[in-house]
Amino acid sequence: MNKMGNTLCEDFLKRFESDLDTLLSDRNHEKIASDRANAQTLLTEIAKLKPLKVLIPEDCNGLGGDISDCIRLLSIASYRSLALSLTFGINWALCIQPLQKFGQSPVRENTLRDMADNGELGGLMITEPGYGTDALSMKTSAQRVGDVFHIKGTKHWGGLTGRAKYWVLTCRELDDKRNLTKDVSMFLCDVSQAGQNIKVEELYQNAGLHMIPYGINQLDLKIPASHRMLPRSTGIRMMLDLLHRSRMQFPGMALGFVHRILDDAIAYCQSRVIGNASLISMDQVQQRLNDIQSAYTIISALCHFCSHTSYVDSDLSTMSFEANATKAVSTDLMQASAQSGVQLFGGKGYKLDEFMGRAIMDSRPFQIFEGSNDVLFIQNGTFIYKDMRRKKAVSFKDYLPENKYFKHLVNHVCVPSNIVFTDRPSQPELYHFGKIVSYVFIIGALRELGQSGFRADLIASASTHLNKLIQYETISLKNIDTSGFVVDYQANAKWYQVASTSTV
Repeated sequence: MNKMGNTLCEDFLKRFESDLDTLLSDRNHEKIASDRANAQTLLTEIAKLKPLKVLIPEDCNGLGGDISDCIRLLSIASYRSLALSLTFGINWALCIQPLQKFGQSPVRENTLRDMADNGELGGLMITEPGYGTDALSMKTSAQRVGDVFHIKGTKHWGGLTGRAKYWVLTCRELDDKRNLTKDVSMFLCDVSQAGQNIKVEELYQNAGLHMIPYGINQLDLKIPASHRMLPRSTGIRMMLDLLHRSRMQFPGMALGFVHRILDDAIAYCQSRVIGNASLISMDQVQQRLNDIQSAYTIISALCHFCSHTSYVDSDLSTMSFEANATKAVSTDLMQASAQSGVQLFGGKGYKLDEFMGRAIMDSRPFQIFEGSNDVLFIQNGTFIYKDMRRKKAVSFKDYLPENKYFKHLVNHVCVPSNIVFTDRPSQPELYHFGKIVSYVFIIGALRELGQSGFRADLIASASTHLNKLIQYETISLKNIDTSGFVVDYQANAKWYQVASTSTV
């Protein structure tokens, strides 16, 4: 982006932040929290400010789509409303960026200009009722008939269901024998066009994020071939590039959210008096505040890392380790910070019309969608374990200098020497190991942030926090519960049936 464009975007972000404070004032908290219709009205008012311009390149009437500016937009929004930030994130990572990178002209330019000038929203449909994590087994089909693709299937949990005008749809094409091919195809659907209307079968009553409608959609569409996304290699790699890029924008949403929790918690604990002392003077309170502050610093490091990693022209299809660590750790820290914030606020933290009262439910699905954190940590643990085997390393500590992510961190992480694998680890072991290797990777991002001039005391505290998490996960890794669970547990398992035979 040129200097003039950068200045225009900076001015826009400042105005947008001020306007957002007015629109999302305290009197509107209840509307966002409990009335879905009012939340949608607020979203319409916010769309009139044309915030999507920040996410869109200049040649399509946007303000450039610079990664740093886009991450800042997400943070500005999530400081005030996590649902609003996710709305921007859905549009950016799941519609605008794939269209910008893989869309055909003039569909690409016309769509992005409509989103920039008119505030039209876009989303992505991947998940199907029977295929969530197993997305590559999706059953939605596309059959080419001349210059049109006939797309049929069922999709659900697409954010902005029934609200977005543009949808990136994933499916598998039918071969000459009407069998689904293994590769994945992506199409842009414009619901305002004939033959492209998506039938919303049901709107879900999602427990949080009320500004965003979710539901189940029936697809029976005629999409022009000009709306097909053009992969640079395979369709699967195109989808992986999309998903990894999306996971790398999670820190933008997480940062503003945690920043708000930290600010509100500090202000409340300073003003709240227990006996003759303020709440903030208590050791346990300070520990919780320190954990939230460390989360703020760690997520800042991930924003810094992603700002110079996830350019649209970059191929992120092979960056699963980095994307998994970024998404899983940042969203775990969101939920942990929300839990601490509510604990500090006491009863006030349980009010639905308070930011803190919505924090737990609004942040919880971030640990699930776009890859369950349990799965992402297991994938990262498996990835590093396999590399250890290739390098014939048994001890993780001895392996550190052999890994490109870790070799410069040998003197900066407290990795115990007892992380040793002589046999293939179980899934629970890979889960805890995956958390360990992700934390080590993020210590590297934290060091990069510190070298850029970020304040040193916050970096030191966050490093201590991550090393503490490594120690905790190491203990969990070495103490896996192997007793197992009982499926048919109800037989002879009712306390009152055995109470008469118990002895003192």
